[in-house]
Amino acid sequence: MYWHETTGSYAIPFSFLWFCGDKAAGRRERRILAVYTVWTTDLSAGRCGVEPSVSSMSLMEMRGDKRVQEPKKADSATSTDASELSVPPAGEAPPRRPWRKPLRVALIGVPILGLLLLVCAVSILCVLVSRNRVPLTVRLGYKATDRLLIVNADDGAMCQPANDAIIQGMEKGMITSATLMVPCPGFPAMAEYARAHPDMDLGVHLTHTAEWKTHRWGPLLPADEVPGLIDPTGCMWPKVQGENGVYGHSNPSECRRESIAQIDKALTDGIDITHIDSHMGTMQYDLRYYLQYIRLALAYDVPLRMPSQDLLEKHGAGRLRFLLRGLGLVFPDHLIMGDKQGKTAKEHWLSVLSNLAPGVTEIYIHPAIAGDELRSITNSWRWRNGEYGAFLDDPDMRSLLQDKNIVLIGYRELRDLQRR
Repeated sequence: MYWHETTGSYAIPFSFLWFCGDKAAGRRERRILAVYTVWTTDLSAGRCGVEPSVSSMSLMEMRGDKRVQEPKKADSATSTDASELSVPPAGEAPPRRPWRKPLRVALIGVPILGLLLLVCAVSILCVLVSRNRVPLTVRLGYKATDRLLIVNADDGAMCQPANDAIIQGMEKGMITSATLMVPCPGFPAMAEYARAHPDMDLGVHLTHTAEWKTHRWGPLLPADEVPGLIDPTGCMWPKVQGENGVYGHSNPSECRRESIAQIDKALTDGIDITHIDSHMGTMQYDLRYYLQYIRLALAYDVPLRMPSQDLLEKHGAGRLRFLLRGLGLVFPDHLIMGDKQGKTAKEHWLSVLSNLAPGVTEIYIHPAIAGDELRSITNSWRWRNGEYGAFLDDPDMRSLLQDKNIVLIGYRELRDLQRR
């Protein structure tokens, strides 16, 4: 508010701008007119009214050669004379205001966009909640209190003793699924078996390490495409972390490309892949690698091995299972890991399975038949042979499963549910 000397009253200015053109004498001229609508209040007379007051300043002149001229100084005598400043005569339409249309669009569009984003967010939240509300056992056609068990054989195709143990355990015993190491020497034999037995529950054991001293392998991709996965001997690194580990030399992108090559090789060779997991946990111990692991499961629409909820919470990823279920991935409720209980493989697994929780649980074993080949590869050959015997035809193991009403299932049921 200021004192208006012409009217002898206080005035409150409200201003707006428009552009007008003057094409006289072949000259283009742009002026900005500032039009003030002044609300005056005569305090002495007790009246109020609206008065227009106009001022202008020529900002620039642009001629044919588009040279910018110096701004003209407005004459004080004409600064308030509307008739000399090309103000639209009374009764004519006011000048066009190009800024009004985008402003209208913004005022209307922003709230609508915000509403759409809110609707999308609510919809996503509803999907997340709905996919986590129903227990996996119920989704599979069982009761919520039932105990379902997946016995997965890791390290398939590593060597012939492992292949023989897995085939016998799946055909005659209690092994319900297995994952194959595609870069390993025993893969061609397992691929041939899979083509002849398409109903077998087989996945891919994503392999980025070669841990044994005398029995080793390299990646499927050429060395120039995944140089970080290859150690000085031309094979994969023996460890995941440390000086001789994958994480110290490679990166998530290389591991993802090699994983894709392994999955595609298995599919090309006729294996109906039911799930994926990671050899020695290479794709699971680092979040950057874990994200690639999740991408693979989504891209190929297969279940993946997931740590149990308590382990995820320990590492600050307690909501990961909730989010991945919302993305449509299916995985067991529990994964049995940890220290070995008992002196033998049989004692260990009898102890674990006697306390099995309701829901779907996965245990992973490394069965192999003892012999000269297995002894030359690993010092863990006794344990591996013990797991082979425990889950082949051991009467105590079968009796425990029956007494505890534990139902054996494979990953194929989970994959079919995920793709349903």
